Amino acid sequence: MTSPPPSPPLPPSEEIALAASTHNILLLKALLNSDSSLVNFQDPETGYTPLHWAILGCISSDLSKPVEALKAERILGEGIKTEKDQIEELRHNGERTLENGLAGDPTRALEHAAKGTTAATSSDHGLSADSQTALAPPDGISATEGVPAGATEEDLESGRETVKLLLANGAIWNDLDVRDETPGCLAHRLGLSEIYELIVEAGVRAELLLGLLEGYAPLGDKDSEDEEDEDDGGREDVKGEEKDENGEADKFNHAKSSQRDDEEKPIPSNITNPPTTSDPTPETYLTNPLHPSSTPNALLDTSLNPIMMSWETPIMSLSASLLLPRPGLRVLNIGFGLGIIDRCIQSYSPSTHHIIEAHPSVLTSPLLSPFRANPTCTIHAGKWQHVLPLLIDQGLQFDAVYYDTFAESYAEFKIFFEQWLSPLLADGARWAFFHGAGADRRVCYDVYTRVAEMDLGKAGWGVEWHDVPVREEGEEGMGGQEAGRWEGMRRPYWVLDTYRLPLCTALE
Repeated sequence: MTSPPPSPPLPPSEEIALAASTHNILLLKALLNSDSSLVNFQDPETGYTPLHWAILGCISSDLSKPVEALKAERILGEGIKTEKDQIEELRHNGERTLENGLAGDPTRALEHAAKGTTAATSSDHGLSADSQTALAPPDGISATEGVPAGATEEDLESGRETVKLLLANGAIWNDLDVRDETPGCLAHRLGLSEIYELIVEAGVRAELLLGLLEGYAPLGDKDSEDEEDEDDGGREDVKGEEKDENGEADKFNHAKSSQRDDEEKPIPSNITNPPTTSDPTPETYLTNPLHPSSTPNALLDTSLNPIMMSWETPIMSLSASLLLPRPGLRVLNIGFGLGIIDRCIQSYSPSTHHIIEAHPSVLTSPLLSPFRANPTCTIHAGKWQHVLPLLIDQGLQFDAVYYDTFAESYAEFKIFFEQWLSPLLADGARWAFFHGAGADRRVCYDVYTRVAEMDLGKAGWGVEWHDVPVREEGEEGMGGQEAGRWEGMRRPYWVLDTYRLPLCTALE
């Protein structure tokens, strides 16, 4: 039988996917040396980057095997006589054999395919629908189940080395695939804890470096970057994270969600005069009224972004109990919202209770009326950037401070705890903040938790984390979307099962 002509060479974008999924370090190095941009190439149909491929290559169950491997196994099982016939069968089905850098050696190529170590086949425009189905990782596997069945120690070790190589060559730690998963999300769901940790560490390094190079703007609201030099620009809303179009993490803007930027949630049909869908800036938030559909259970801005919701009550309750170990303490809260934390604070009988609130609609809310009537309470209208200097000038100090603002950047939060907080705290004081950074993805939340802890430590603050379960009994995910908790809102700002509550004190 005449040997078939050799397969046409693969384009570099397919070679890099192949090399990553097979953990072929030598081929990866050669490809990256020839074109370093390949490290972040994304398949146009699956959205997989080389990091995604490397993680998938650790799993050898049928659900994660590439199409070529599955076909090769079926062919071998049917007793086809020669390797040449087997390769011809693959080609007859319209698929090309990916050869893992083994061009001219169809025997070794097929052996790799039969072992499930080759990458998925590709069309001119990306992976075929069959390939995507075969490559979709099993949904039922999670980190709590340990290392997935079928993953060998050899697979895991080669996977770790491949991930390290890709990260060392500039692989982006939080690129999204079409399933809206980062490589870290994928590793966590597949139970690859050591690889997950490598990606978290890379994320921390990347965010710290971006902060040093960009003045922490990459961690803030992309819409507020133009105002980063203004003295009243910032805001930290530690509620949610999403990447902008430049791949930078929007660290602390809680009007963000797990949706991709090009997939805006439709405005509910029952909303008349639909608002704009732009993300909030301090100016748009403070100069526009709250949305009329706001309730005592959900405060919404004019674009239907949730500002604060009643599901946060257990978090606020525990925060108040940790901040106020005894009655008679002096308290400052920055950001009233629905007044949840302030009602919790009052249950501990503070001697004085100061509240800073900037939004005109909130300042006229009936929720604030009981505090205006309370002789221990003082309401300060305005942004904390303007109010805190006045309090310091008055010599006021507090035993407990809570910080929870909306549409503010990490840069401003960092200014708050680096420059303004210490003069306000009495000896032995405690303070806390709402920590929702990256709360639409577990890997981002873990990264930003560590970044915040490091920044706090450098500023002289120790932080003690308390885990708070936020998934209600019977709910499939935080926020109760199945029960309609986020109905009528633009985006949820929380999807995780556990909230990490920070309690901060001065380092000795």
